[in-house]
Amino acid sequence: TKAIPNLVVAGGYDPRNVENVEHLAELKQLAAELGIGQYTTFAPSVGDDERAQLLRSALCVVYTPHREHFGIVPLEAMYAGSPVIAVNSGGPKETVVHDETGLLVENTVDGFASALEQMVNDPTGAVEMGRKGHGRVAANFGLDTFRARWADIVEETMKRGAQRRHRWENGHGLESKGIFPLWFTCMAEAMLALLAAFLLTFALKATGLLHPNDSVWGEMRRVVRRRTGDEL
Repeated sequence: TKAIPNLVVAGGYDPRNVENVEHLAELKQLAAELGIGQYTTFAPSVGDDERAQLLRSALCVVYTPHREHFGIVPLEAMYAGSPVIAVNSGGPKETVVHDETGLLVENTVDGFASALEQMVNDPTGAVEMGRKGHGRVAANFGLDTFRARWADIVEETMKRGAQRRHRWENGHGLESKGIFPLWFTCMAEAMLALLAAFLLTFALKATGLLHPNDSVWGEMRRVVRRRTGDEL
Protein backbone atom coordinates (compact mmCIF):
# COMPACT_ATOMS: atom_id res chain seq x y z
CA THR A 1 0.00 0.00 0.00
CA LYS A 2 1.35 3.42 -0.99
CA ALA A 3 1.98 5.70 1.97
CA ILE A 4 -0.34 8.68 2.20
CA PRO A 5 1.61 11.96 2.34
CA ASN A 6 0.77 14.49 5.01
CA LEU A 7 -1.71 17.19 4.02
CA VAL A 8 -0.85 20.66 5.32
CA VAL A 9 -3.64 23.23 5.28
CA ALA A 10 -1.94 26.61 5.68
CA GLY A 11 -3.05 30.19 5.32
CA GLY A 12 -3.96 33.43 6.98
CA TYR A 13 -6.00 33.19 10.18
CA ASP A 14 -7.35 35.79 12.59
CA PRO A 15 -8.64 34.35 15.90
CA ARG A 16 -10.69 37.53 16.37
CA ASN A 17 -12.61 36.80 13.18
CA VAL A 18 -15.59 34.58 13.96
CA GLU A 19 -15.82 33.31 10.38
CA ASN A 20 -12.14 32.26 10.47
CA VAL A 21 -12.61 30.40 13.75
CA GLU A 22 -15.75 28.63 12.58
CA HIS A 23 -14.25 27.64 9.23
CA LEU A 24 -11.12 26.18 10.83
CA ALA A 25 -13.31 24.14 13.20
CA GLU A 26 -15.35 22.90 10.21
CA LEU A 27 -12.21 21.82 8.35
CA LYS A 28 -10.90 19.93 11.37
CA GLN A 29 -14.24 18.21 11.80
CA LEU A 30 -14.36 17.31 8.12
CA ALA A 31 -10.87 15.80 8.28
CA ALA A 32 -11.96 13.67 11.23
CA GLU A 33 -15.14 12.54 9.46
CA LEU A 34 -13.17 11.56 6.35
CA GLY A 35 -10.72 9.56 8.44
CA ILE A 36 -7.70 11.63 7.43
CA GLY A 37 -7.24 13.56 10.65
CA GLN A 38 -3.97 11.71 11.38
CA TYR A 39 -2.64 12.73 7.97
CA THR A 40 -3.69 16.38 8.19
CA THR A 41 -1.84 19.29 9.77
CA PHE A 42 -3.44 22.71 10.14
CA ALA A 43 -1.02 25.63 10.09
CA PRO A 44 -2.93 28.90 10.41
CA SER A 45 -1.04 32.20 10.16
CA VAL A 46 2.34 30.75 9.21
CA GLY A 47 5.34 33.08 9.25
CA ASP A 48 7.47 33.85 6.22
CA ASP A 49 10.21 31.35 7.12
CA GLU A 50 7.74 28.53 7.80
CA ARG A 51 5.82 29.32 4.61
CA ALA A 52 9.03 29.22 2.57
CA GLN A 53 9.96 25.86 4.13
CA LEU A 54 6.51 24.43 3.40
CA LEU A 55 6.67 25.54 -0.22
CA ARG A 56 10.16 24.08 -0.69
CA SER A 57 9.29 20.72 0.86
CA ALA A 58 5.81 20.18 -0.58
CA LEU A 59 5.12 17.45 -3.12
CA CYS A 60 2.71 19.96 -4.67
CA VAL A 61 0.76 23.06 -3.72
CA VAL A 62 -3.02 23.14 -4.17
CA TYR A 63 -4.37 26.60 -5.01
CA THR A 64 -8.17 26.62 -4.81
CA PRO A 65 -9.43 30.16 -5.68
CA HIS A 66 -11.80 30.26 -8.66
CA ARG A 67 -11.50 33.07 -11.23
CA GLU A 68 -8.63 34.64 -9.32
CA HIS A 69 -7.40 37.84 -11.01
CA PHE A 70 -3.74 36.74 -10.85
CA GLY A 71 -2.60 35.12 -7.63
CA ILE A 72 0.86 35.35 -6.10
CA VAL A 73 0.80 31.92 -4.42
CA PRO A 74 1.34 29.89 -7.65
CA LEU A 75 4.42 31.99 -8.44
CA GLU A 76 5.78 31.58 -4.91
CA ALA A 77 5.20 27.83 -5.06
CA MET A 78 6.78 27.34 -8.47
CA TYR A 79 9.77 29.50 -7.59
CA ALA A 80 10.26 27.31 -4.52
CA GLY A 81 10.24 24.23 -6.77
CA SER A 82 6.76 22.90 -6.07
CA PRO A 83 4.27 22.10 -8.85
CA VAL A 84 0.87 23.77 -8.56
CA ILE A 85 -2.62 22.34 -8.81
CA ALA A 86 -5.04 25.16 -9.57
CA VAL A 87 -8.45 25.86 -11.09
CA ASN A 88 -8.37 26.28 -14.85
CA SER A 89 -9.56 29.89 -14.72
CA GLY A 90 -8.25 33.37 -14.05
CA GLY A 91 -4.64 34.10 -13.17
CA PRO A 92 -3.33 30.51 -12.94
CA LYS A 93 -3.99 30.11 -16.68
CA GLU A 94 -1.28 32.70 -17.20
CA THR A 95 1.20 31.49 -14.59
CA VAL A 96 0.79 27.69 -14.53
CA VAL A 97 1.52 25.64 -17.66
CA HIS A 98 -0.70 22.54 -17.61
CA ASP A 99 1.20 19.23 -17.48
CA GLU A 100 4.49 21.13 -17.38
CA THR A 101 4.67 23.23 -14.21
CA GLY A 102 1.51 21.90 -12.61
CA LEU A 103 -2.05 20.84 -13.35
CA LEU A 104 -5.04 23.02 -14.20
CA VAL A 105 -8.29 21.34 -13.21
CA GLU A 106 -12.03 21.86 -13.10
CA ASN A 107 -13.32 23.46 -9.91
CA THR A 108 -14.73 20.18 -8.58
CA VAL A 109 -13.84 17.62 -5.93
CA ASP A 110 -13.07 15.07 -8.62
CA GLY A 111 -10.87 17.54 -10.48
CA PHE A 112 -8.63 18.21 -7.50
CA ALA A 113 -8.71 14.59 -6.32
CA SER A 114 -7.57 13.29 -9.71
CA ALA A 115 -4.72 15.79 -9.87
CA LEU A 116 -3.56 14.96 -6.33
CA GLU A 117 -3.69 11.26 -7.14
CA GLN A 118 -1.46 11.86 -10.17
CA MET A 119 1.09 13.72 -8.04
CA VAL A 120 1.12 11.07 -5.31
CA ASN A 121 1.45 8.20 -7.79
CA ASP A 122 4.22 9.93 -9.75
CA PRO A 123 6.45 11.85 -7.31
CA THR A 124 9.30 11.87 -9.84
CA GLY A 125 7.04 13.63 -12.32
CA ALA A 126 5.98 16.08 -9.61
CA VAL A 127 9.62 16.94 -8.89
CA GLU A 128 10.25 17.52 -12.59
CA MET A 129 7.23 19.81 -12.80
CA GLY A 130 8.58 21.72 -9.82
CA ARG A 131 11.96 22.14 -11.52
CA LYS A 132 10.30 23.47 -14.66
CA GLY A 133 8.09 25.75 -12.58
CA HIS A 134 11.13 27.35 -10.95
CA GLY A 135 12.66 27.94 -14.36
CA ARG A 136 9.45 29.46 -15.70
CA VAL A 137 9.14 31.95 -12.85
CA ALA A 138 12.82 32.90 -13.06
CA ALA A 139 12.59 33.40 -16.84
CA ASN A 140 9.22 35.14 -17.11
CA PHE A 141 8.45 36.76 -13.77
CA GLY A 142 11.88 37.56 -12.33
CA LEU A 143 13.41 40.97 -11.75
CA ASP A 144 15.52 40.89 -14.92
CA THR A 145 12.45 40.23 -17.04
CA PHE A 146 10.55 42.91 -15.17
CA ARG A 147 13.35 45.40 -15.80
CA ALA A 148 13.34 44.66 -19.52
CA ARG A 149 9.56 44.98 -19.81
CA TRP A 150 9.53 48.04 -17.60
CA ALA A 151 12.18 49.66 -19.81
CA ASP A 152 9.97 49.07 -22.86
CA ILE A 153 6.97 50.59 -21.06
CA VAL A 154 8.95 53.63 -19.94
CA GLU A 155 10.33 54.14 -23.44
CA GLU A 156 6.87 53.86 -24.99
CA THR A 157 5.46 56.27 -22.37
CA MET A 158 8.18 58.82 -23.10
CA LYS A 159 7.52 58.47 -26.83
CA ARG A 160 3.78 59.02 -26.42
CA GLY A 161 4.40 61.95 -24.09
CA ALA A 162 6.59 63.61 -26.70
CA GLN A 163 3.92 63.02 -29.35
CA ARG A 164 1.23 64.50 -27.15
CA ARG A 165 3.35 67.56 -26.36
CA HIS A 166 3.82 68.00 -30.09
CA ARG A 167 0.06 67.82 -30.66
CA TRP A 168 -0.55 70.28 -27.84
CA GLU A 169 2.02 72.75 -29.18
CA ASN A 170 0.29 72.58 -32.55
CA GLY A 171 -3.16 73.25 -31.14
CA HIS A 172 -4.44 69.68 -30.93
CA GLY A 173 -5.50 67.52 -28.02
CA LEU A 174 -7.93 67.90 -25.12
CA GLU A 175 -5.56 70.02 -23.03
CA SER A 176 -5.17 72.73 -25.65
CA LYS A 177 -8.94 72.88 -26.20
CA GLY A 178 -9.57 73.62 -22.54
CA ILE A 179 -11.36 70.37 -21.72
CA PHE A 180 -8.67 69.39 -19.22
CA PRO A 181 -5.93 71.79 -18.07
CA LEU A 182 -2.47 70.51 -18.88
CA TRP A 183 -1.39 70.67 -15.24
CA PHE A 184 -4.37 68.55 -14.21
CA THR A 185 -3.64 65.87 -16.82
CA CYS A 186 0.04 65.72 -15.87
CA MET A 187 -0.75 65.51 -12.15
CA ALA A 188 -3.33 62.77 -12.66
CA GLU A 189 -0.91 60.71 -14.73
CA ALA A 190 1.87 61.19 -12.15
CA MET A 191 -0.42 60.02 -9.34
CA LEU A 192 -1.48 56.96 -11.33
CA ALA A 193 2.15 56.15 -12.09
CA LEU A 194 3.11 56.40 -8.42
CA LEU A 195 0.16 54.22 -7.41
CA ALA A 196 1.09 51.60 -10.00
CA ALA A 197 4.71 51.69 -8.83
CA PHE A 198 3.62 51.21 -5.20
CA LEU A 199 1.35 48.26 -6.02
CA LEU A 200 4.00 46.60 -8.18
CA THR A 201 6.62 47.08 -5.46
CA PHE A 202 4.34 45.46 -2.87
CA ALA A 203 3.51 42.52 -5.14
CA LEU A 204 7.11 41.85 -6.20
CA LYS A 205 8.42 42.06 -2.63
CA ALA A 206 5.69 39.63 -1.51
CA THR A 207 6.92 37.07 -4.03
CA GLY A 208 10.59 37.64 -3.18
CA LEU A 209 11.31 38.79 -6.73
CA LEU A 210 12.26 42.28 -5.54
CA HIS A 211 14.82 42.94 -2.82
CA PRO A 212 13.31 44.48 0.36
CA ASN A 213 15.48 47.59 -0.09
CA ASP A 214 14.55 48.10 -3.76
CA SER A 215 11.45 49.62 -5.33
CA VAL A 216 9.77 49.82 -8.72
CA TRP A 217 10.23 53.60 -8.66
CA GLY A 218 13.97 53.10 -8.20
CA GLU A 219 14.02 50.69 -11.11
CA MET A 220 12.16 53.21 -13.25
CA ARG A 221 14.68 55.94 -12.42
CA ARG A 222 17.55 53.67 -13.41
CA VAL A 223 15.83 52.81 -16.70
CA VAL A 224 15.20 56.45 -17.58
CA ARG A 225 18.78 57.42 -16.69
CA ARG A 226 20.11 54.68 -18.95
CA ARG A 227 17.81 55.75 -21.79
CA THR A 228 18.18 59.53 -21.50
CA GLY A 229 21.26 60.13 -19.34
CA ASP A 230 19.16 62.50 -17.19
CA GLU A 231 18.34 62.47 -13.48
CA LEU A 232 14.71 62.39 -12.40
